[in-house]
Amino acid sequence: MKLRYLFSMILASALMFVSCVDEMGTDSFDNIKLDKTILIIPEAGGTVELKVNATEAWAFDTLYTEDVWPNVIKRDKNKETGEVTVKSVTPSWLTVDTMVGEVGETVVKFTAGEVSGGRELELCIKAGANSQFVKIRQGSLTITKATVAEIIAGPEGKLYEVSGVCTAIANTTYGNWYLQDSSTEDQLYIYGTINEEGKYDWDEFGIEIGDVVTVQGSYVLYNGTTPEFVDASFIKVEKSLVKVLTEPQTVAKEGEEIEVEVAYKGEGVFPTIPEEYRSWVSVVDIQTREGEPTKIEPNPADTATVTISVFANAGGPRSAEVEFVSGTSSVKYAFEQDGTLLEIEDGYYWLIANNAGANVAASPVPADKKYGYLAVAEATATTAPGASAFYFAAIEGGYTIQDLSGRYYYQKGTYDNFNVSTELPESGHIWSLIANDDGTVKILNTEVKKFIQFDAGYNSWGSYSTAKGVLPALVSAVAPVIADGKYYIEVSAGVATPIDAAKTYGYVNVAEKAEANLFTFTFTEGEGYTICDASGRYYYQKGTYNSFNLDANPSEGQYWSILPQKDGTVKILNRSVNKWWQYSTGYKSFGSYDSPQDGGELPKLVK
Repeated sequence: MKLRYLFSMILASALMFVSCVDEMGTDSFDNIKLDKTILIIPEAGGTVELKVNATEAWAFDTLYTEDVWPNVIKRDKNKETGEVTVKSVTPSWLTVDTMVGEVGETVVKFTAGEVSGGRELELCIKAGANSQFVKIRQGSLTITKATVAEIIAGPEGKLYEVSGVCTAIANTTYGNWYLQDSSTEDQLYIYGTINEEGKYDWDEFGIEIGDVVTVQGSYVLYNGTTPEFVDASFIKVEKSLVKVLTEPQTVAKEGEEIEVEVAYKGEGVFPTIPEEYRSWVSVVDIQTREGEPTKIEPNPADTATVTISVFANAGGPRSAEVEFVSGTSSVKYAFEQDGTLLEIEDGYYWLIANNAGANVAASPVPADKKYGYLAVAEATATTAPGASAFYFAAIEGGYTIQDLSGRYYYQKGTYDNFNVSTELPESGHIWSLIANDDGTVKILNTEVKKFIQFDAGYNSWGSYSTAKGVLPALVSAVAPVIADGKYYIEVSAGVATPIDAAKTYGYVNVAEKAEANLFTFTFTEGEGYTICDASGRYYYQKGTYNSFNLDANPSEGQYWSILPQKDGTVKILNRSVNKWWQYSTGYKSFGSYDSPQDGGELPKLVK
């Protein structure tokens, strides 16, 4: 993609504005003539006209404006395969009433909405082998120097110049990186960096983490959440006086000392531990060595080896960072420490957040979408709609998360929303669970290091790298995983058969399939399934017994969850006593137990 906004030399363009309008000629070819080559639309918005006279058919050349006009197209590039896919398509700020014309005179109308600041496009019109160019400018192209905080508080579409520290680099093909200054904790995402010729040339810029970079660009709030410049013009870079040489690492949960090497050119290097980490992170030693001058590098950097002590961790995995300052430059080094993870049974769970006293649950991405944020559903502290349940299954390294339709939830790139797939993704699909003292759970994506939160500002659920909202509690859910109806409860020895009509409790024997051995499963929203035999008796549990009770109208213990297993069996779990159906090969009968039994077999539900 190639942006034709004239960010480079914009100040000079603005100063020459009047003379450009007055003196710019309308040189033309015999087969196509324009009555103007520059059109001005006021900041308040409006429509301007261009007359095209041609002796043959003509059309706007959209290859000239590529991904900028008439639509703004954003693309993703797969790092592994190199495949480029379209990420989003949105109409440009400038619309036109026709893209083509015939022989004779055509009046072309351009329209733009209101803007604060200025913007400009150069368009190409082709007739035969000849091309004519017209510029459409709206408002003033004066660039405002601003901080990141001022840019975020300002209007979209305005042109800014900003300087800040490069904190992270996401892509070196187009030059995607994060810029931060001292005005706010928020970062500005630079989605593409171009030189004065409008080309991507990352190696030319020489930007590294810790450098102070100045760019110019037009502010947009992408997806309503991410402040960014699209194809920012590179102005200059001030190389950092300090650079971390050690790669990020993970510290054992038992605690240990780690060494971090730092190159610096200022008068010494000074590590600082932020307040929130000082209870478990400290600097215990610094050893320095001078750089050796050469003809190629007469002023080499000195090197410091900083020893950092990390205390033992009795909680969940955690992360910290140390800031190194040398002269006027600073850079941060981040590391992680292993911890004790929360372990849960495979099954369905609701994600319920207490937002200022009101409970909200997460809902799956719509069935026709391949990605998105999670909508909200009404909930209490312990229940939510069955369709809002998510299935957590343990795998190596953590858990996978699926919705009722079986789609996996995963993350990739820099996005804070969720991707969904019917197939197990290759990466970004493993989540770890970290229990908090307040009963909430940090559901952390182990690859992109983001965790699931409810964002009250946008009334939706996302997965963010920093605290944005409310963490959820994981509540064991009752989900409608099978349709209401009659089923055989089947194991290798046969199918469950109703307890004798004269009894009000007992264990369940097996027999061959027969209509009398069908059980009716009926789902109640927020409660679970009831299980009823052919005589109308409900199977329920109470107290410490592993057998079943029977009653035509039980008052407790009659609701069951059905948890599908990977091998096609199901765990039929009592919601009151937390026991589940198992067939004992030793006793040759079904009971309901709170732990796996020797020789115990889970059943399948068969129509």
